[in-house]
Amino acid sequence: MSLLEVKDLTISFPDKTGSEIAVNELNFSMETGDILGIVGESGSGKSVTSLAIMGLTNPNTKIEADKLVFDGHDLLSLSEREFMKIRGRLMSMVFQEPMSSLNPLVPVGRQIEEVLETHSDETDRKPKVIAIMKEVGLPRAEELYHQLPYELSGGMLQRILIAMAMIMQPKLMIADEPTTALDVTVQAQILRLMKRLNTQYQTAILFVSHDIAVIRDICKQVMVLYLGYIMEAGPVEEIIRRPKNPYTLGLLKSIPRPQLKDQPLYTIPGRVPTLNERPTGCPFHTRCFKAQDRCRHELPPLVETGDFKLRCFYPVGEDER
Repeated sequence: MSLLEVKDLTISFPDKTGSEIAVNELNFSMETGDILGIVGESGSGKSVTSLAIMGLTNPNTKIEADKLVFDGHDLLSLSEREFMKIRGRLMSMVFQEPMSSLNPLVPVGRQIEEVLETHSDETDRKPKVIAIMKEVGLPRAEELYHQLPYELSGGMLQRILIAMAMIMQPKLMIADEPTTALDVTVQAQILRLMKRLNTQYQTAILFVSHDIAVIRDICKQVMVLYLGYIMEAGPVEEIIRRPKNPYTLGLLKSIPRPQLKDQPLYTIPGRVPTLNERPTGCPFHTRCFKAQDRCRHELPPLVETGDFKLRCFYPVGEDER
C-alpha cells in the first residue's frame, strides 16, 4: 500500500454563481522515502493541493476524490479532532513564509516544543528541541531557543520551520515553496538539509515550487501543473532533458542561463487565467505556441506511457526544444 494515494482529486470553491474548480482530477501516489515535486506558476493549484492533504483548506472549500488516503487513513472521512492527531505527528508542512507562519510573540524554541506537547508524553522536552535545532544546522541553539522570530534571519527561520516539521520524524513532509524568499546560497543549504533528513529518516517529501531548477536539485519525480491539471509527469531528469508539453518547455526556457546573458529572458506569453476565466479545451491553449483549433475545443486526455504522463495533442518535438 502506498504511503499517500491521491485518485481523482478535485478541489473547488463554491460561490453564489456556481463553483470554481482549482484542481481537476489529480492522480498521484508516494511511497516511503519518495521526493516528489509539484511545479507550476502561481495559480496552478500547487498550494491548495498541499493544504487539502493537510486538512487545512477553508471550510467552504469542496474536496472530492475517489481516494485520498495517507498511511491507511481516509483523509476525507477524518474529523478535525482526528486530523489533529496525525497532523504534526505523521504528516507535517513547511510553509512558504516563515515570518508569517511563526508567532511573533513566542520564542522560536518554545514554538518547536509545542509540537512535542501536542503529540508526545515527554516531560523533559527542551533537550530534544535543542537537539533538533542543532540537527537542522542552527548555531548556538541554546541561545536561539529563547529568541523571537524577528531576531533571526530568513534562512534561520526556515530552519526553525523544518525543525518543527521534523521533530516527530513524520512519514510525510510537505514543503510549500520553502526556498522562495532565500538567496541562492541559503537556498542550496536548505535543499541539502532536506535531502539529508529524507535519507536519514526516510521521510517522504512533497516539494512544491514554481522553480523547476529547484525541483531538479531535490526531486526524483515531478508533476507539472497548470490550472489544476497535470500537464506532464515523470522522472525529473528525463522531463527536464526532453520536455514534451509546451508548458513544461516554457518553464524551462524561463530559467536564466549564463550563456544567454546578453539576450532578453524568455517569458511564457500572457498570464495564468483566474478560475472564472478558465478556457474550454486545453487549459494552456491561450498561451501555447503549438495550439490548433482542436486544442480550443477538446481537453487532451492524460496519457500514461511507462513512468511518464502527458496531456497534449501536439507534443514538442526534438527540433523545437
